[in-house]
Parts: sequence; structure tokens; C-alpha cells
Amino acid sequence: MALDQKIKTKNDLIKEVARKSGITQSHCREVFDCIFDEIKIELANQNTVLIQNFAKFEIKPDNRKFFNPKTREPVENKSTRIAVTMSPVLRDKILK
Repeated sequence: MALDQKIKTKNDLIKEVARKSGITQSHCREVFDCIFDEIKIELANQNTVLIQNFAKFEIKPDNRKFFNPKTREPVENKSTRIAVTMSPVLRDKILK
């Protein structure tokens, strides 16, 4: 990460959205929390979440192979990972 890059926190985003939209920060926080809760629920249910012009979040199997270090026998891998794919619109905006 570049030294001059600022990190925006959830609170920073809430303040900015509240300022731009004219709603209270507490109402804005409720909306943010509801959105993120729904994303978490859908991912926990193995569903893909697509937010147009932003990103796609999906659960994918972790295909790495694991071995018992003592016996060198394969170990079953049941883990998954969250894949985030940036939309072309967002990619173009970032890479300008």
C-alpha cells in the first residue's frame, strides 16, 4: 500500500453518505448494516451476490491439495474461499 494512500473506514463512508444524502448518520448506519448483513447471509448460504457496476462476491471451493506431513497421505480439503470479481465499470474507473 502506498504511503500517501488514505484508508476509509466504515464510519468515514457513513459520514460521507449521510452528508451527501441529507439523512442522519444513525439511519445511514442502519442501512449499511442491513446491506452488509444481507451479503453475509447470502454468502453463508453459498449464494453469489452481484452488485451491478461494483463487484461479484461468490463462494468457491478451495482446490488446494493437503497432505499429512507424517504419512504423506492426502487429507480431505472441505474449505472454501470468497472470490471477489471487480466489475469492468469499476475496474475502468480505478485504472484511469
